[in-house]
Amino acid sequence: MSLNGLLSMAASALLRNQVALSVTGHNVSNVHTEGYSRQRVTMVTEAPSDSRAGQIGNGVNIDSILRQVDEFLIREVNGSVQDLSRWEEQNAIMAQVETVLTESEDFGINKLMNDFWNAWSDLANEPSGLTERTALLNTAESLADAFQSRAEALEEINQGIDNEISVAVDEINSITTQIADLDKQISLAEAGNAMSANDLRDKREKLMDELGGYLDVEYLESTGPDGQLEFHVYLSDGRSLVDGGTSYNLNADSFLPDSQYHDVQLEGSSATSGSILADVTKGKLVAWIEVRDEHIPEILSQLDQLAANLAVEVNKLHIQGYGLDGSSGNRFFETLPVSTWGNNENQGDVMIEGGVMDLTQLTMDAYRIEFTSPTEFRVINETTGEPLANPDGAVDDYTWDYTSGAPIRFDGLEINITDGDTTPQAGDVFYVDPAKNAAKHLSPASEVLADTDKIAAGEVPEAGDNGMAIMIQELQTTTIMKDGTVTFEMYYGSTVSLVGVLKQEAELNEDHYTAVHEQLNTLKLSTSGVSLDEEMTFLMKYQYAFQASSKLVTTTDELYQVLLGMLNR
Repeated sequence: MSLNGLLSMAASALLRNQVALSVTGHNVSNVHTEGYSRQRVTMVTEAPSDSRAGQIGNGVNIDSILRQVDEFLIREVNGSVQDLSRWEEQNAIMAQVETVLTESEDFGINKLMNDFWNAWSDLANEPSGLTERTALLNTAESLADAFQSRAEALEEINQGIDNEISVAVDEINSITTQIADLDKQISLAEAGNAMSANDLRDKREKLMDELGGYLDVEYLESTGPDGQLEFHVYLSDGRSLVDGGTSYNLNADSFLPDSQYHDVQLEGSSATSGSILADVTKGKLVAWIEVRDEHIPEILSQLDQLAANLAVEVNKLHIQGYGLDGSSGNRFFETLPVSTWGNNENQGDVMIEGGVMDLTQLTMDAYRIEFTSPTEFRVINETTGEPLANPDGAVDDYTWDYTSGAPIRFDGLEINITDGDTTPQAGDVFYVDPAKNAAKHLSPASEVLADTDKIAAGEVPEAGDNGMAIMIQELQTTTIMKDGTVTFEMYYGSTVSLVGVLKQEAELNEDHYTAVHEQLNTLKLSTSGVSLDEEMTFLMKYQYAFQASSKLVTTTDELYQVLLGMLNR
């Protein structure tokens, strides 16, 4: 080998070891950078030169600079992020719900119900007592306030969840846009050469974990028609969120049918657009959906049923009793408003409203009015699933005739549907629920608040009679709820137990998936994480190699000087 060749080999070795030192320094610099994968330089020998004595090596070259990663572990960690995020969020929200229904000593619903029944017992002992009547009203107001505060707190949690979903949709769109942009950058950086865009791939991997925190996704990298690698991100049902350099946005602009809360829909072609909620099974999004659309509505429904049945059962007896002033027919609780609303997807433009026609006939069941044509409809008891017969029709006639504004009467209710710009259309659905929002509206009736003498303690209009107070107090131990199988106290106890079970389920799952995620992440970091001890070893190795290469340059220079000196003699 000539001196020129030797000098070229030395210079090449210097440059290659300098690159290796730079990569090692890059690793050390990013030891605390989240999502960074350590990189390694792979060196190979240069093609040798032939000589009479044999092949002579020409030094070293860099074959690649690659991330040290295990693709299987990357996918497993991403999957564990999806599971853990779901249960972390669900546990946090259920902790809030559990706090709302905590039975404090002074303001728990069970305690206040006991105080309410005890107040009726005190009134039965002293039916003419002003103190007992005033105390009864105070306990009734405290009980109503407790129901109202819990219902409002639960609705605030649900509204907060709905707002979180809208914010999360924007964040998801930002993440998928960044992933699509990174895919373009990676394709451009890796086009036409064997080098890997390591840092860009780390950023993309980190964004995929962030995306997995919101919802369950799958991804793959494939070769596009021009030979470049393309990155694809799919929802669990196969619809694309990212397709190469193109991302598809989600939106939370529309409402769910029969709901005041937002749907989440995928924007795209008609074949792929539409709601994604039914297909999301992991991530924060499914936690929000499950709590917002299932758990809290169920808890609120049970609170409403308890408040509604309490008010109705007390009123049914109270209106039959007599007050100190001899009056009868007075309510003890205000008549609860009947909730009516139409499905958000109805085609007709009509108005619906309802009220109580006969307090004694109320069932507290929920109902659905389904229009089969602009002039006919059916009434379904949603609680029992049974259709209601038309009172004006033949036996077993379940089709009702519609006339705009004509009252629709069933089970103590009177409903009015009135045409707006159009008549109801076939397929339009309306809902009637006398118990919905009862917890928020429970309050003592205006007549007894204005005059405690109208509180009916007597079963007959005779001074000192306490028969009605005793009958109302006995409601405490009467099995009224759940088709007459449990008492008010037992029913509320089952509601509190439901919350406890849901909270425990979320907590246990969070603990489980935390352990799984930590174990997988530890395995991943053992492959891709930066170890300062290891990097120091490589730093010293490349430093010595660099110094040796420098020595080779110096030695070659000395040989040149000797040769030039000989030529100048």
